[in-house]
Parts: sequence; C-alpha cells; structure tokens
Amino acid sequence: MKKINRNDIAIILNNNARNVNKKIKNKIEKLIPKKNIFYTNSLEEADAIITEILNSSFTHIFTGGGDGTLIHLVNRMKEINKKFKIKEKLPVIGILRLGTGNAVAIYTNSNKKITNDLETVLNGGRYKTDKIDFIKIDKDYFTFGGFGADALVLNDYDMMKKMPNKTIKYIFAGLKGYFISGLAITLPKILLKNKENYVEIYANNDAVYTASISEGFKKLNIKKGDLIYKGSFTSVAMGTTPYYGYGLKSFPFANKKKGYFQIRVLDIHPTLLAYKILKGWNGLYEGDDVIDFLVKDVVVKFKKETPLQIAGDAAGYKKEARINLSKEKVEFIKFKEWWYYLTNQLK
Repeated sequence: MKKINRNDIAIILNNNARNVNKKIKNKIEKLIPKKNIFYTNSLEEADAIITEILNSSFTHIFTGGGDGTLIHLVNRMKEINKKFKIKEKLPVIGILRLGTGNAVAIYTNSNKKITNDLETVLNGGRYKTDKIDFIKIDKDYFTFGGFGADALVLNDYDMMKKMPNKTIKYIFAGLKGYFISGLAITLPKILLKNKENYVEIYANNDAVYTASISEGFKKLNIKKGDLIYKGSFTSVAMGTTPYYGYGLKSFPFANKKKGYFQIRVLDIHPTLLAYKILKGWNGLYEGDDVIDFLVKDVVVKFKKETPLQIAGDAAGYKKEARINLSKEKVEFIKFKEWWYYLTNQLK
C-alpha cells in the first residue's frame, strides 16, 4: 500500500486505558507530530477532540484504547458528522492495540507492538483498508454485543476492576479476572433466576440462514414477522467480526456471508458456561446448546428486562430490541496476516 503522510494521521489516546503509559506515549511521539496526538480523560473531552479532528484535514485516525473506546469514536464521528455535515467521507480508522479485550484489533491484525503498525503505514508496508459492517440497536452502532450472561459477567467484572483495593484489582485484572467474576459473582445470580431467561427472535425480513460447521448455511423459508427462535437462553450475542475479545472466536460465521451478521444463541447450563467457552475458544465447537443464525434485521423479545453489553461495556437493560445491519460501513486499516505474524511473533 501507499505511504500515509504523518501529517495526515491523528492519534487519539485514552489516558484511562491500562496500556497507555509514558513509555507508549514517548514511542508514538517519535513517529507522529505532537500536535496530531490527542489525549482524552473523559467522553466529553473525546467528543470535543473528534469534532476538532473532523474539522481538520486528517485522512486517518488511530485510536488507542479498548473496544469501548473504538466504538465510542465511531458512534460520535457518525453523530457529529451527520449533525454538522463536516465531511463527505469519514477518516479511515486504525487501531492501536492498547485495550484489554481487543476484539476488533485482533480482527484487523493490529500489532501488540503498536509502533510497528505506525511504521508500516508510514513506510507503505503490508496493510490494506477494509470496510467493516456495524450492527445497530437504537442509536448505537457496534461490531459485537450481547444480552444475558455475558453482559452480567461484564458488569460484575467492571465493578470489581474499579474496587479501590489493589489486591482485589490485581485478582480481577485481565482474562483471569473475567472468569473469576463469572464463576464467583455472576454464576450464583444466574442460578437463582435461570428459569426466567426466555427469548423470542423474529425475522424483520426474509433473509435468514442457519449456520453450522458441519452443515454450512441453510436459508430458512420464512417471511417478515416469522418466529425463528423461541426458548430459554443463557446468552443472545451478535457480531459482524469473529472475535469477542481476548481472541475468543464467538462468531466464526460473522463475515462469511456479505451483508449479514451472526446471532448466536447459547442455551448452556450456567455451571457449564466457563467450560463450554474454553472448549469453543477457536470457534469450532458445535452442539445442541449453540444455535447460530446469519441475519440482516431481527427483533428480540425477552420475558423480562435483560442486560445488554456493547463492545464490552454495559449498555443498560432491554425487554425488546430491533437489531439490524447498518447501511453504512466503516473503513479500517487491516494488516496482512502473515505480516502480522512476522512483526508480532518473531521480533
């Protein structure tokens, strides 16, 4: 690919992200002019910075933080640009892998050594641009999310990470903290209320496929308004990219059919959830307790108010929601897989 001029690149770094530290900042400042680097401490600051960047001549934005930071950037860019009609074409987004789960960063093959990625685009190395589909619920655009157990776990995980006690914060840090939260805090809650978890999923058009590793894709003979699933559930998750964070391949069919996103219904007993997640880490698990669909537009109806998470962040509770594919894709920088391996693993 062609070289990207360093003056055309804006960097947004979330000061609250665990991996955004002085060492990282110094490395970035050696490659990108300081005037092009913006540090945020709050969502309000981020909004002001996004507006400033959109009103400038930047063609590319690299964001450093987690999936939540990335999704906030995309949503605010869309909202601000729509409101003020600033740009005909939004800047291309690059991801600096500085978050925790890094679901989208893993999909775009972003490097753990972030300066390698910046050097790659500055020198015209092995990368391309890729337009990624986004899912929409109400006014929120995102690449992955879920209702049910995963949202409860993330709420509990986030709560424990924010505890002032350093020992507790250490115990609940990273992937191990996610599983500890799930087993020690969330599991007892789910066991008490498991019988109340019931969902109905309705097609909002006739474009619905079932998906499985053994049988491939099968188009359902349905029309708008037809019921495609009803029953108990542990989690109802959706994604346009394969990963859920930490390399967990929850949506192995997400980008296999153009113009569709994947919905995965898990109906797993809560005591087996952690085991089944580990068993299906590479996306190859198949069983009666996992039901996959490829869809464009559906409505979900729950028996009770159900927690929702978007890109790893709590997003309230819903009893009913329309989930559909956004008409507008977002353009990202995606690094070549073999190049990612060489620069990320062998150096």
